[in-house]
Formats: sequence, structure tokens, C-alpha cells
Amino acid sequence: MTDRPITPLRQRMIEDMTIRRLKPHTQGNYIRAVARLAKHFNKSPDQIDYEEVRRYRLDLIDQGFKAHNVNQMMTGLRFFYKHTLGRRDALEMIPLPPEPPRKLREILSTEEIARLIAAARKPMWRCLICVAYGAGLRAGEVVAIKVKDIDRERMVLRIVDGKGGRDRAAKLSPRGAPFALGRHLAR
Repeated sequence: MTDRPITPLRQRMIEDMTIRRLKPHTQGNYIRAVARLAKHFNKSPDQIDYEEVRRYRLDLIDQGFKAHNVNQMMTGLRFFYKHTLGRRDALEMIPLPPEPPRKLREILSTEEIARLIAAARKPMWRCLICVAYGAGLRAGEVVAIKVKDIDRERMVLRIVDGKGGRDRAAKLSPRGAPFALGRHLAR
């Protein structure tokens, strides 16, 4: 962190993001997007109009930025113009392209899954891989599992603060070793 004072405009944006409960990571991305725009034009971002944002977007594409990075920056700029500057037309003036169609993930064969599980050296790791695969968990959700989140009677695993900060329930497979998982987590 630097010792530079925060401008009133940046402070206002931080407050707007805090009010809307954006995650710190998202806040950092949005602030960087606005700072990069200001640096590109060498002027305060509140003095940059939509046509300049459009040219900036084209410059980012010409520089080889990937589509999801450009979209992330444009989302930050949309937030800044709409919420911090109060320009209600920001969403129409800084459009996002449609999402490309999502491709199905490759599904592992039974043999590949068995090899993956067998490759884990410790029983706890094997157990976590079984639960993660069987319940469809993300890596961050697996490392956050606690014993109290396991409902052995209903065979349900409570996921706290998953993607997007949402809680959810994941069904446990009878072969996903929930009882062994509870034993390993209790240590």
C-alpha cells in the first residue's frame, strides 16, 4: 500500500462498493480499472466521456487483452459511472458483449477418477478428493469444510460462503466417505 492520500472520488467509489457489499477482491479490480482508464487519458476519470471509454476499450483489445479481462474492466467502469458518478445511462453506454456459449467440462472416466483418488498419498486427501468429486465442490469449498457442516443423517454437506458469498447444500454420495471425512476433520 502506498502513503498517497485517497482522492475524494476514489473514497466515494470505495464507499459505494462497501454499501453494495462487494468483496475486497472485486473492489480492488474495479478501482484498478478506473485508475488504469484515468492513467490512459492522463486526466480525472470523472472528466472522461463515453466516447473515450469506447476508444479505451478498443485500445485494450488491440493490446491483446483477453475478452474476460476487458469485460471485467468495463464492469468496473460501469459501476463507477453508474453508482459513483450517478450517470444512469452508463449500462447502455458501456455495453458488455454477450457471454460466449459455455462448453461442457470434460467428464472423467471411472478409471481416471480411481487413478486420481489412488494418487493421493494420505487417507485424508483421498477422502477429500472423494467428497469433492462426489458432491461437486470447488477447491475453496473443500478446504473450508468443517465437521459441523456435515449432516450424516441427511447425507448433506453445508457449504458456507461458497462462490458469490452464498451458502448452499451439497448432497453427499454414500461412497464419498462422509463419516471418514468427519473423523479426519476432527483431528
